[in-house]
Amino acid sequence: MKKLSLVLLIAAAMLLPGCALLDMIPGWGSGGTPAAGINAGWIDFSFYGVVTQQGKPDHPQWQLSGTFNAGNRSASYDPATHTFTATWDGGGYSNTYMQIRFNAAEDFVEYFHARQTLLSWSWWTTYEIEGYDVPYSHSDGDYRYFQVTGASTHTILTKCVYKSWSKSEGTETSPYYALKGQSVANLSSDSTSYIRIRINK
Repeated sequence: MKKLSLVLLIAAAMLLPGCALLDMIPGWGSGGTPAAGINAGWIDFSFYGVVTQQGKPDHPQWQLSGTFNAGNRSASYDPATHTFTATWDGGGYSNTYMQIRFNAAEDFVEYFHARQTLLSWSWWTTYEIEGYDVPYSHSDGDYRYFQVTGASTHTILTKCVYKSWSKSEGTETSPYYALKGQSVANLSSDSTSYIRIRINK
């Protein structure tokens, strides 16, 4: 009986027009490519770095954390390359750029790059990170999450910039606080560390 049901299911699928069979596979649309429609993105992160401070000893385990907020501002998605891109300047945020590239099935982030400068309480802070290989974690409503957690979090990064300055302490080119050497070699993680990519689709 099970064999007969399977045969009938395959026969029925073969009668479907065009690429309707692919449309039945979760995450795929007509034409055999993932359905486009990613329209917003955020990247949350938390790990540690050796941070220099003007006139003071280095801070060996400074928490580097925050959210790259691109939302859907000046955002686009290219289904041919499976790449989400966003830029934004506005309010306390400036120089925002985000790129997230997925694999063909859109169930894995192959590459990401994000930068943003935030003005808060007369202090400017710039973060920029780049990395690879972030697996799918879970979905919540219209949001999908891709995440790396734990002590190996920082090892997926190939670039990290952190610098902070104010009107009275430091400048953008000579920041008051900075990741030592702006180098991933000076990063570390523990069990609480994470890089979380959230998209709306």
